[in-house]
Amino acid sequence: MNFIILASYSQSILNFRKELILEIQKRGFNIIIIAPNISESHELLKFIDENNMSFYDMDINRSSKNIIMEALCIGRLIYLFFKTSPVGVLSYTIKPNLYGMLVAWFFRIPMRFSIVTGLGYLFRSESKSFMVKTIQQIYGFALRKANIIFFQNSDDKNTLLNLGVISHQSNAICVNGSGVNTQKFLYTPLPVEQDISFLMIGRLLVAKGVIEFFSASIEINNLYPNIKFYILGWEDDGPDSISPEDIALIKSSTHLKLLDKVNDVRPIIKNSHVFVLPSYHEGLPRAVIEAMAIGRPIITTDAPGCRDTVVNSFNGYIVEKKNVSQLVNKMEFFIKHPDQIEVMGRNSRELVVEKFDVIKVNKTMMDAMEIFL
Repeated sequence: MNFIILASYSQSILNFRKELILEIQKRGFNIIIIAPNISESHELLKFIDENNMSFYDMDINRSSKNIIMEALCIGRLIYLFFKTSPVGVLSYTIKPNLYGMLVAWFFRIPMRFSIVTGLGYLFRSESKSFMVKTIQQIYGFALRKANIIFFQNSDDKNTLLNLGVISHQSNAICVNGSGVNTQKFLYTPLPVEQDISFLMIGRLLVAKGVIEFFSASIEINNLYPNIKFYILGWEDDGPDSISPEDIALIKSSTHLKLLDKVNDVRPIIKNSHVFVLPSYHEGLPRAVIEAMAIGRPIITTDAPGCRDTVVNSFNGYIVEKKNVSQLVNKMEFFIKHPDQIEVMGRNSRELVVEKFDVIKVNKTMMDAMEIFL
């Protein structure tokens, strides 16, 4: 029995779905992974080979609006579904959910599961144009074909309900993100160096709060020149990307270092003191719970997904999105009260083990899927 995992980003498969895929395989399914550029990832190919899975490379451009390219993408998916005759499909992110559920419904595949990892630009935009509303409803039509829609926070679920994209009859279940492997991301003591460092990880997008982080770092640097700032970030070709001028400005700054993308974020997090994510919206930010697992306090925003990771004054602080002065204020708190970094960092670890451990998250999902599997 073939079971398809459909993704738009091959690196996310091991980082976010590895344990869940293995749990599905344990039920006796032959796993087939469909995603872009799988053949270029040695680590992913090794995982697929070692676990007797199979794969197909497929170009799913997350930001493409080219109708011809999108039609070719759907055609390729139809061909692969016809060729493999799956009995189940698990998709995540917007385009795999849209195309995957429509094609799975067309082929009458009995087990159809979608994970909404965030709503992104399409649903967070203030545009009320006919085109935007039409695409939202098409996406909703596809989602409603899933046996179960998994949401990573209740805000996203309520947004789709309020827009009429899904209905109260939809089998929608909220889970605590994709979970983190707490045996891989172990608690690690703070760096011994005296100078406090603030770390942000994420794509260089406006909605990730990169500009706010950079602006706050300038203000803090004027007051405390020894404080260090790092952004582990990478450029994105989407409509929400920060401008080339802003990227050049960040790269040229002397108080902040832009780090190259890495396969393993653990050493970067371990060498930081406080993790910051001033995002405007998330599904449930994986980088945040990874930093929490390692034992770092968090500063993030009162935004969907983000607010679910922090208990104010317990493991960090929540600030208003786009509010640089509040961000500066909470950064300054940790500079003035360095003892609280360890205290809140330990609390972060405690919260992760309690709520966000991948074993607990996957159990919730597998329990819900079991009736169909």
